[in-house]
Amino acid sequence: MFGICLGHHVGLPAIPWILLRIDIDNTMNSTALPPPPPRKPPPTLPPELVHQILLDIQENPLDLLACSLVCSTWYHEARTLLSDSCFQDILKTRLTCLDAVRVTTLLVESHRLCLDYCALLTELTIPVGALLNDTNAYDSQAAEAYRTILRITPNMHDLCIYTRNCPPSISPDIIRSIHAFYLGLTPLCGAITSLRLHHSGKITALVDFLPRLIDSLAPHLESFETEYFPLRVPMQNALRGCRYLREIHVLHGKCGDLIPLPSAWPDLCRFRALGLFAEDHEDADRLALALADSCRRLVEVILTLHRSFDGSDEEFSSSALGHLVERCPDVRSFAVRSGRIDDAFLYALARGQPRLERLKLTDAEWLTGNALSLEPRAGWWPELWQLVLKKCVSIEWEFVERVVMECPKLRMVWLPEHLTTRRDVQELMRRLGFQCVSCSELEESEYWDFYTSWTWRRIVTDDGDSSGQHRSVYGK
Repeated sequence: MFGICLGHHVGLPAIPWILLRIDIDNTMNSTALPPPPPRKPPPTLPPELVHQILLDIQENPLDLLACSLVCSTWYHEARTLLSDSCFQDILKTRLTCLDAVRVTTLLVESHRLCLDYCALLTELTIPVGALLNDTNAYDSQAAEAYRTILRITPNMHDLCIYTRNCPPSISPDIIRSIHAFYLGLTPLCGAITSLRLHHSGKITALVDFLPRLIDSLAPHLESFETEYFPLRVPMQNALRGCRYLREIHVLHGKCGDLIPLPSAWPDLCRFRALGLFAEDHEDADRLALALADSCRRLVEVILTLHRSFDGSDEEFSSSALGHLVERCPDVRSFAVRSGRIDDAFLYALARGQPRLERLKLTDAEWLTGNALSLEPRAGWWPELWQLVLKKCVSIEWEFVERVVMECPKLRMVWLPEHLTTRRDVQELMRRLGFQCVSCSELEESEYWDFYTSWTWRRIVTDDGDSSGQHRSVYGK
């Protein structure tokens, strides 16, 4: 593609010569001129030209955004060929200092032209590294760029703070500038309902501002996510003030840091904690009991502990988890990894969770399912559509068979190896309308926190029959 660079000040890519002939909206002051003639419909572009331009720049959403600012003809014809998702991700990525300035310039121009891009953007990632220039000095221009983004994006509700790309050492003066920048954002964050923290853990002083930031967001914060971040007393105090939290996602945190918090979150609906560290043998159970006693509205629970190499793992007990599922009757999705759970927990789950839709049990080596396979009551989980039994080496086929037979909405089953290799199991699963499929074929909504290559998925025909030719996947 050839041409000259139009609007270099906003970072526009080279535009073909034919675009130079298209009238751009007249923005001149017309007070001293006669009224302009009625505006004609904008000219059209040859479809093959639009197609060629999109092929040349489709890999860079910033270039697509820049092209659409050239003229109204290009915007109206090319924009209809592009999905909103092409532009919604431009602020989710970890931008460099220069990219942050460029995208802001483009968004400001689109805002001036009343285009829809600013309204599409809902998530903003602000990496600490994007506030530093090539010499690792604080860049005030990049900082102002992010402030401008928050001013002109009316639907921005998700803020992510990312520190992993920081240099190994930062001077105290720069750290103070970074703190002042983030705390200065609070007047612009009135619509932020979700906060995500991705921290490297290398420079603790770098994130000392977070408790004060959370205090300012507390009245409207509904979702909080943290990765590799210690929730010490100042953070705990700030999170206790978030009375309207509905979703928590903690990756590689400490059970002890979380135990005091559930009592402050009566409306919590989703609790996801993966790779937690338990400092003593009671920490895991105390966390489960704290959730049971305070968060009665939970609809999703994911609990996994960090696995050590010496075999000294602390795990959730069957009694603590049983208490959790009995006290929280609205759970739809439940996933836990523990070698201490047994059939008593499974019985409590069947008795207390009639609305269960997704169940994942991992490393439950004592779980057999015998008690439930003999239960005379028909159908424990009428809404169940996904069952994952990973490394449950003692689970009996009779239990799985009854679940498959009596749960009419079941469409996905992941079985442990000792059952998957059995020919009678394979034959029955196929007879009941299941096919063994690669997990790469699963839809995003079906792939739920498990890593494997193959799974059984039930298919249905257009008339609802689960046998016969594959036509459509059971919908959720």
